Formats: sequence, structure tokens, C-alpha cells
Amino acid sequence: MRDLASARAEVLHVFEQDGVIDRTGPALGTDGLADAAYRIIHGQFTEEQRQGVFKPEVSAPTDATAQQRLLAYTGRDPA
Repeated sequence: MRDLASARAEVLHVFEQDGVIDRTGPALGTDGLADAAYRIIHGQFTEEQRQGVFKPEVSAPTDATAQQRLLAYTGRDPA
């Protein structure tokens, strides 16, 4: 659990920096990266751990792309 906490803290630190989302967000359009991220994080967080990091999970279409599944899991509208 300590490794997860350390990784979470590092990710939050990196992505809170100005401009990081603008520079890295388009890369998530590459389904291989989105699929890898989804497989790593899906189901790894309790509802308590999600608070402050992700919004509540939303549903994605059954034929959703990897990017749509990742967005839905993190509480963003995949449409």
C-alpha cells in the first residue's frame, strides 16, 4: 500500500504543475497509452481513495475505446 501512496503522490505532484495537462493530455488519444493507464488504475482505488483524485465513475458505452473507458473510470464524460 505504501508504494501505491507514493506513486499517487508523485502523479498528483507532476500533474498539478502548470501546463502539464495541456502538454500531455493529447497523448491520451493514443489508445495504447490509454489502455495501459486504464489497466493499471482500474479497480485499484477504494471510493475513499478516489476522493480528491477522481470524480465518481460514469458509465461508458459497451463499445467504448480505451480512452473513453479511462475517462469514464476517472469520472469524466467519455462522449
